[in-house]
Amino acid sequence: MNNKLTLMYVHGLNSNGNSSTGKTIEKLVKQYFPTIDIVVKHPTFSKDCNEALSLLKEEAKDCDIVIGTSLGGFLALNAKGVYRIIVNPALHPSVTLLELGESSEVASSYKNTEHDLISSINEEDKGTLVGYFADNDTVVNNKDEFKQLYGENAIHDFHGEHRMNKNVIKEIIIPEVLKYIEMRKS
Repeated sequence: MNNKLTLMYVHGLNSNGNSSTGKTIEKLVKQYFPTIDIVVKHPTFSKDCNEALSLLKEEAKDCDIVIGTSLGGFLALNAKGVYRIIVNPALHPSVTLLELGESSEVASSYKNTEHDLISSINEEDKGTLVGYFADNDTVVNNKDEFKQLYGENAIHDFHGEHRMNKNVIKEIIIPEVLKYIEMRKS
């Protein structure tokens, strides 16, 4: 087995690559898996969909796992061919961004990608991702639609809110990384 693992964290709206979430994921993953050479990327993504997707595709080329939350969850869904851990995704950013006060220019940059993403879902895609949904998320709630798109096996609930915190990273991200490592061994 290859003893190297590359992960990427895709942050949500109004966050950046220097967010405490990205740094906490990096710290905890390296702490829990000290015998594996782990690289954790957490770049800063533009609010513009085309710019964000361009960076995502470039950065995801050598990744084993892409982790995305909220708007980053939507972007991470577009990282085809890698294992994806999606937390509280904004499945319709063109609507959600307007509701959150973003410009119509930024929001509309997501419209075509939303359609393209949904129309491109296939069985292989469904098998390379898992979605987590907080019971107290007051920002987005797309659990039912996610279930319809990706299947019931891709859905997991957790107690929490929209943003990931250290406990959620320990309870969700770390076990999912372990699951991926175990799958890779077999």
